[in-house]
Amino acid sequence: MASNVCDDCALGMFNTKCKCLSGVGNPMSGMIIVVPNVDYNAYKNRGMTFSKYVEIVKETITPLTGGLEQLDPYIVPLIRCKLDERCPVNQYIANRCMLHTFADIRINNIKKIMLLGNAATNFGFDITKGKDKLYYIAPYVYSTNYSPFIKFIDDNKYDEFRNRLVKWLTASKDNNYNGMEIIKLINDS
Repeated sequence: MASNVCDDCALGMFNTKCKCLSGVGNPMSGMIIVVPNVDYNAYKNRGMTFSKYVEIVKETITPLTGGLEQLDPYIVPLIRCKLDERCPVNQYIANRCMLHTFADIRINNIKKIMLLGNAATNFGFDITKGKDKLYYIAPYVYSTNYSPFIKFIDDNKYDEFRNRLVKWLTASKDNNYNGMEIIKLINDS
């Protein structure tokens, strides 16, 4: 990753404690979960290990992985710094942060991507239309879901979030996408 991606980023100037946090989990799993941003807990403790987003995702997937890190997907924030109300995230900032996500995907040869909340909308997907759908953009398979923080807002959507996450993880691990609609966005023939 080019070190100058974060240079002169307006959002980074408001993050004095730490900037550009990396992901947690197993980058070699072939799967990545992209959460919307660095939350306060991750910023305060200088690592995504402490993220409330990560905690909620792991609560859902641990029964499937048995807590074995080698089975965990890699979890990264799309916006790599803590949000600040003095610097609203615009598409320019989001696009710069996406370069880190694209580098994680390329370097680790990841093909299965779950985008959560605003991460999905920043990539151009509508999470409300993504239930049981996979978006194939050769050679990548994208899926979308609500933000993990839906847990604190809507119990029904939180149940849907957990079900979609489990279904995606199971399908991705087993390479069995039965019951899921695959939408080919770019013709690779």
